[in-house]
Amino acid sequence: MSLKGLAFAVNEVIQIAGIVTCIIFIIFLWKGYYFDIGIKVEEGREERSAITIGNILLSSPRLAYEEDGRIQRAILDSSKISSVSANDLIQEVCYPNTKYKIEIKNLRTGQTWEIKPDLTNYEFKYEKSFPISIKMNDQIDFGIMKVKLYHYKPPEEESSRHQGGREGI
Repeated sequence: MSLKGLAFAVNEVIQIAGIVTCIIFIIFLWKGYYFDIGIKVEEGREERSAITIGNILLSSPRLAYEEDGRIQRAILDSSKISSVSANDLIQEVCYPNTKYKIEIKNLRTGQTWEIKPDLTNYEFKYEKSFPISIKMNDQIDFGIMKVKLYHYKPPEEESSRHQGGREGI
């Protein structure tokens, strides 16, 4: 008789283990799906911001080559690139708590330009590249423009004060 009770107890243990395993599996599926969606939405927002900034700068009169008073989209003028400042570009487009750095490289000559604001208290978030042409003197070369997004990150002192205030609650 004791063996029948033992067999019944082992069967119950297997059923309970199966039910617990199923519950844990469902929880992991839900958590993984939830975090996956959150990450994709955040990255999608940053990608859209970088694309918007890049498209505006490709047609910006502060960077683009002009011929007969008409802006030539995606053909950047090397003399304008050399003389433009980050503050000039921020007047073209900006997002709250976000700054961007522009890197432009002439692929034939290897010459590079970097247009960046002060990035103190900002951390890198996303980068998007755009194929461009660069007008240098009477020649047009192929190039690449990288738009790098940076988001505001509060200084450590400020974060510590806020965390300390929460411990007493």
